[in-house]
Amino acid sequence: DMSTIGVPAEVKDGERRVALDPVAIAAAVRAGHTVRVQASAGTGAGFADADYKEAGAEIVNDPGEAWAADLVVKVKEPQPAEYGFFHPDLTLFTFLHLAAAPDLADALVASGVTAYAYETLTQGDQTSWDLGFQFSMPVGFRAAHAQVRNLELRVSKSRSALAAQELEIAHELAVSFQELDRFYRTAQTYFNRRLAAQKRVQAVEAEYEAGRTTLDLLLRAQTSLAQAEIAYYRSLIEYNKAVSGIHFRKGTLLELNQVALAEGPWEPKAYVDALRRAWARTHAIPAPTLHAEPEDFAVPAPDMPLPVMPLEGETPLLLPNAREAFEAPGDEPIPPPAPAEPEQPEGDPAPLRMTEASSPEEPESEPTE
Repeated sequence: DMSTIGVPAEVKDGERRVALDPVAIAAAVRAGHTVRVQASAGTGAGFADADYKEAGAEIVNDPGEAWAADLVVKVKEPQPAEYGFFHPDLTLFTFLHLAAAPDLADALVASGVTAYAYETLTQGDQTSWDLGFQFSMPVGFRAAHAQVRNLELRVSKSRSALAAQELEIAHELAVSFQELDRFYRTAQTYFNRRLAAQKRVQAVEAEYEAGRTTLDLLLRAQTSLAQAEIAYYRSLIEYNKAVSGIHFRKGTLLELNQVALAEGPWEPKAYVDALRRAWARTHAIPAPTLHAEPEDFAVPAPDMPLPVMPLEGETPLLLPNAREAFEAPGDEPIPPPAPAEPEQPEGDPAPLRMTEASSPEEPESEPTE
């Protein structure tokens, strides 16, 4: 049967929803029903009267005209001001919650209204009705849009945190590169100072051997050379620490040192391999085809043999801190190898050595002013 459907505006405080949206209205109109929508009924839910009119509904100003339909669809339970619109031929679909509203139950019984509560339709005891509209679309879309908006805000927050972390890492890397450049310049300066001190020692030593200067000036020159060497090697330490700092900020420190995290103790051969790699980094072999920027500089390294991976049953050459890994309980300790005397580079004068047992004799001539 063709019927008239009424959609009155909600009058309960704080209720902005509407029972039917324009899509449901259009479906009901296509089915041959007449739909009356009270003016401004969908404004709170984001639907204008023009949207309902375009869907085929009649816009009425008087709520009584909407309630005069055969079927009235609402969201919330009727309020006392709406009890006067009840009539025996009315079929009402809405939330009722009659247990909390006995006055509403009495008014429905007295007026003879056929009322169906949304909260009881899902219980399975109302199987003879076939609704031709979707009353839950505004509510469902609103929750979905709110969820999407919440996820968008969470993504935006994560992106902001990521941008802040990237900016912090960029600043830390910039500081690390500045320190690397500063320590490189410092090491270069101390390297030149060391070369100058070496030349001074050679010159003063030649003067001393010719008898034209005193031992005091020679000792001062050698002291200056020792201080220059100490400063140079300390600058190298700071430079290498700066290199490590850059790899630490980049997150490549373990990869640089070829360290793989694992559980359990190392195999004995792993200690030997680590020792060989450490010595190889300490005394690197010059690469004539490698271009370094900025230009590298270094003092001649002592001629020291690198450790060799031992075969099974052989004794490896170890540093003191790695020796314990190869000594079984009860075995005789392996004596450390005797340190090799580094060869004196050609062209450099023999350094002046002093011990507690002996000291160079003072020259017989009195020092001149």
